[in-house]
Amino acid sequence: MKILSFFVLILVVLGAYGQVTVEWIGEDRWKVFKSHSSMNGLEVGVTKLDEVARKIGISEIPVVRKKHHLSRACYKNAKSNVGMEISTGVLNDYNTLYGVKVKSGDLDSDCRTSELLDAEVVTPGGLKLGLSKSEVYDLLGQEFIVKEGFYKWGFDYREVFSKPKISIHESGPKRARYKSKYIQKGLYHYAKISIKFENNRVQELEVFDAIESDFKIEPIGDSPY
Repeated sequence: MKILSFFVLILVVLGAYGQVTVEWIGEDRWKVFKSHSSMNGLEVGVTKLDEVARKIGISEIPVVRKKHHLSRACYKNAKSNVGMEISTGVLNDYNTLYGVKVKSGDLDSDCRTSELLDAEVVTPGGLKLGLSKSEVYDLLGQEFIVKEGFYKWGFDYREVFSKPKISIHESGPKRARYKSKYIQKGLYHYAKISIKFENNRVQELEVFDAIESDFKIEPIGDSPY
């Protein structure tokens, strides 16, 4: 089993919000996740949905835009029983890929057929369907949480903006509208890999980057309440 080194590591990059400081615990876990955060070139938190559509050979990904809810769509290889489910909608962003799940066997009835979807879906680090449990342990170590038949591996990290994102919102009924300032200071991430085994082989694999906003709300003027 791989021994992980745990410490706070800080990376500073330039972004839309000035300097973005990325903090995480355990450099090894970060490197491991990044080696598995894409499948066949589709990277969670990075790849845009129009690029996903182009790679799997469809005109566009159907998206159900419902505030605070994820939108999912399933596609299957035309000549195999391998399906891919893609997820978007984290923080109401329906233009970016945030989760990729691959599965073999029984697929949802609404799973659409894709002529370009590969029969074998694999991460750059080598995770894929059909691996044995010992092969998965070689790639990720054995620090999993087992819940409802799924082996879950993950860690938290945080992005801190040196230049907060500020927006103004109106709330309340028509007779008593009031304004407030929404100040976004950064993002909290939970990067996770979830695996389900069948007969000691990977039957389902998901990579996901879950995000929550680090924000506060300040009233502008006096509230009518």
